[in-house]
Amino acid sequence: MKNLFKTSILPTLMAVFAVVIVGSGCPAETAILEESDTEAPKIIIVTPNDNAVFYPIGTPEAITTVVLNAGASDNVKVNSGTVKVINPAGEVVHTHSESTDEVYTSFSTDTPGTYSVIFEFVDTSGNKAELRIIIICNEVSTDGDDTAA
Repeated sequence: MKNLFKTSILPTLMAVFAVVIVGSGCPAETAILEESDTEAPKIIIVTPNDNAVFYPIGTPEAITTVVLNAGASDNVKVNSGTVKVINPAGEVVHTHSESTDEVYTSFSTDTPGTYSVIFEFVDTSGNKAELRIIIICNEVSTDGDDTAA
């Protein structure tokens, strides 16, 4: 009977004791058991489309401002979103952040060229997602024929 206690009941009692210790409310030990979030947010750009064309401020053309709008979803929760516009020289010329799962702003310039737009979202676990597109500010010629910068 003594060997039966050691081989069947004792391991069960030890397992219950270990669960009680881990579940005792000690944050360091319970954090080990929790599964961590490693999934980055998924970004959907509403506007503009990649390679969207707009024109310098003050021209007679209709599209002088580009609306920058994107949203993100996540398996946990999106914490914040940021959009940056980078000019042809590599300088950040516009940035906008929001503490939500959507960013919405607009951009215009009087300098023709190809601009990079970077949308970035971060979830509550710190996972980041980034999406890049290009927008083009066309130069308007005096003869009415638009040319890409």
